[in-house]
Amino acid sequence: MDPHVQLCNQLAELDLKAQQDAQLSSIARNLKRMRHNLEELGYRYHIPLGEAYSEGRSDCDANLLDGAGGYTLHITKVLKPAVYREENGSTSLLQKAVVIVEAV
Repeated sequence: MDPHVQLCNQLAELDLKAQQDAQLSSIARNLKRMRHNLEELGYRYHIPLGEAYSEGRSDCDANLLDGAGGYTLHITKVLKPAVYREENGSTSLLQKAVVIVEAV
């Protein structure tokens, strides 16, 4: 696996932890700088937490929880972010997000 994708995975995990723990929010500025450095290399990641989910969504591999047969599906947990590479003016998806989906 591309080491840049692995780095994106680790940064996304730290981002999520910092959002959930007030004590870790102090590292937000450092995380932002590291994200910027990755973007300069052409890599970016997206954490789709809280977004709507549909079967046609091509940037996510979803695990549907029991009872997720409702009409309004939302991403309630992100196990891995979607990772993109921008090169020569085009963007390609390197890794689909791995998410948990529930009816909300």
